[in-house]
Amino acid sequence: MAIRSDRDADLSTSDDSEALLGVSGPETVVGYAGERVRLRRITNRSDEPIDVSIDAPGAPLRDISAPDDIEPEESAWITATLDCPGEKEEVAFTILADGETHRFEVDRDVTVVDPRVSYWNPRLRDDEATIDDWDDCNRPENDGSPVSFVGSRSRDRVFDYLYEKWKKHEREKKIEVGSDDSLNLDGEFTLSVWVLPGNRDGTGDAAGGDYGLGRLFSKWGSDQSEKSYQLFIGSGFDGSEQNTVFIEVGPDSPVNTDSTLDDGWNHVAWCHGSNDRVYINGEMVYEPTSPLPDPQDTQSPLLIGNGPDGDYQFRGALDNPQIHSIALSGDQVKRLYETSQDGSAGTLVPEPSQ
Repeated sequence: MAIRSDRDADLSTSDDSEALLGVSGPETVVGYAGERVRLRRITNRSDEPIDVSIDAPGAPLRDISAPDDIEPEESAWITATLDCPGEKEEVAFTILADGETHRFEVDRDVTVVDPRVSYWNPRLRDDEATIDDWDDCNRPENDGSPVSFVGSRSRDRVFDYLYEKWKKHEREKKIEVGSDDSLNLDGEFTLSVWVLPGNRDGTGDAAGGDYGLGRLFSKWGSDQSEKSYQLFIGSGFDGSEQNTVFIEVGPDSPVNTDSTLDDGWNHVAWCHGSNDRVYINGEMVYEPTSPLPDPQDTQSPLLIGNGPDGDYQFRGALDNPQIHSIALSGDQVKRLYETSQDGSAGTLVPEPSQ
C-alpha cells in the first residue's frame, strides 16, 4: 500500500493521534554551514517497523541521516548538515517510509537561513588587527587600532577598552567599520556582545563618555538622517542606575531597559523584529509593549566601543561582537550564550539527537 500526503502529520486520518505516520518539524531551519540540524520528526503509528529515507537535491543540505527501524509508537528525527550558500534558500524534499506492507511518500519543503552578518574576532590575527570572521567586506577600516587585545583567563583574547589604559586617548579608542549595505539593519536583526564593565575585575562604571554613556554598537551620525541604531550602557543617563542597558533606533529615541549588568562578564543581546527583546546572560530582561521602528539606512560607519566624535567611549572589555540578520528566538539566544562562554563564537543550533 502506498500513501501520499501534502499535509504534516496526517496521512491516513484527519486525527493526528490516529495517523499512521506523523511528520512534524520546523518550517524554517536556522544555522551555520557545517552544523547539524533537525529537519523532520517521524512518528510511526502503524503496526510494523518502518525504514525512512529522504530524497533531497543536495546543497544546502548534505549528509542527511534518516532513521532506520522505527518501531511502532516510536519517533525519530531526520537530521542534516547545513551547507549554506547564501542567507536564505527554499528546499523541497521527499520523505519515503517503508514497512513490510506499507509505503509512505511525503513531499515537504523547508527554508534554510544562514543569519550571520558580521562577527569581529580578535583572536585570529596579531595584536594590531581584528577581522570579520563572517564577512570579508566588513573588516574594520582601521584594523581595530587603537584598541588593543588582552588575555582573559576565561575568554582567551578580547578587545581592551579599559579607561585607565586609554585615559589620554579615550576619544579615539574604537573599532570602526565602513558603511556597507549588510550593516544597514532596516528589518529584523540581533546585536550580541560579551561585556566586561569598568575595571579588569569586571566592577566599576562602563559608561565613560559624556552624559554617562558607553556605546557598544553605534551606527550613528551627527545629522538626524544618519542616526540608525545603538546599543549602549548608561550610568546616570535618563535616571539610570550604574551599567544599565539602553537600546535606540534613531533619531532621538533612547529606551531605558531598567536592566543592569552584573559584575564580571555579561552576554548582552538585543533582538529586533515584530517585538523587541533584550537578554542578559541568556535570560530576557526587557520587552516593551510595542516594538521600536526599524532603523533607517545611513552612510554612517558602524562603531564598536564608542560613538560619533568619540564622545561616548565604553570602559572595560568586549568580546565576540556579532550581528545577525534575524530576531533570534529566546532559545537561540540562550544557546548562543551557553556555547560562547569559553570565548568561541558559539552556535544557535542545538545538538541533534535521534
